[in-house]
Amino acid sequence: MRSSISLFLVERTVWLIAIAGFIIFAAILPGVFLDLGAIDFVIRSGVSVGLVALGIGVCLIAGSIDNSIPAIAGFAGVFTTLFASRWFPGTPWPIILLLAILIGTGLGALNGFLIRKIRIHSFLITLTTYIVFIGARKLLYEGAERMPDKMINMIGGGQIIPGISYSTVIFISVVAALWVFMNMTVTGMRIYAVGGNPRASALMGVDVDGIRFRAHVIAGILAGLSGILYVGYNGATTPAMLDFNLFDGFAMAIFAGVALTGGRGRIEDIFASVFFLSTLTLAMTITGINVYLRQTVVGVFILIGILLNMLREKIRDRILMRIA
Repeated sequence: MRSSISLFLVERTVWLIAIAGFIIFAAILPGVFLDLGAIDFVIRSGVSVGLVALGIGVCLIAGSIDNSIPAIAGFAGVFTTLFASRWFPGTPWPIILLLAILIGTGLGALNGFLIRKIRIHSFLITLTTYIVFIGARKLLYEGAERMPDKMINMIGGGQIIPGISYSTVIFISVVAALWVFMNMTVTGMRIYAVGGNPRASALMGVDVDGIRFRAHVIAGILAGLSGILYVGYNGATTPAMLDFNLFDGFAMAIFAGVALTGGRGRIEDIFASVFFLSTLTLAMTITGINVYLRQTVVGVFILIGILLNMLREKIRDRILMRIA
């Protein structure tokens, strides 16, 4: 019984850290964090990079790597904003949202196709497409383009009810849907199997390349959503868009316990990681900590998280051996 409880707590270390962190910051800044709107803002501020982290996480679990997710997000964000504000103004926001998803799907499928056909390591392929997609976005970008106000309200900071925004609901819904997909569908379980042991999966008749292709498509879908929600949150396109979120996305996935070697990682833990790091960033911003010091602090916390995950895996293995 004790071993089972210990295993449960060890496997949810990131949740304990996220909850403890929020409680500590709420005690220090009660006027900021003890409010439903503040919780919504913490989640909303991390939506774009959170979707990037989820995409990176899915690919890592499948035993692959996708460096191009932020670049896909940036291209989708700029393209759909230009589509809605300049090329076809008045287009309903659900169509714009769908367009962003379709762009992400197509570019994610392109990554998967190139990896499958060229048979060069996914790191190199997606590093190349990262550069290509950024270049394509810069060709489109002619300065900050404001998203139509109605779309900003629906996709960005608009609220369904006081204290709960549309983007927060979209993000939580995506996390829930992805959790169901990864844990309750054949394809999702095969993603874990392929990442954990591709050779054994192939011997059992699993199309390893096909499963990894689907992982990159899923990552592309998440990237497309990330791009449009990023523009909605900021109100307009920006010169760098999400270019610098590659490191943040990897950091959040690794902090959540996603294994770089594949086969391990939980979607809900990535959500907890996003929540914790967004809480930390918000607290430092409100207290006026220098931006460069904030980056240093976040980096230190990520390093601590990585070390804790290494320790967690060792403790987990010991507990499992004891139970067995």
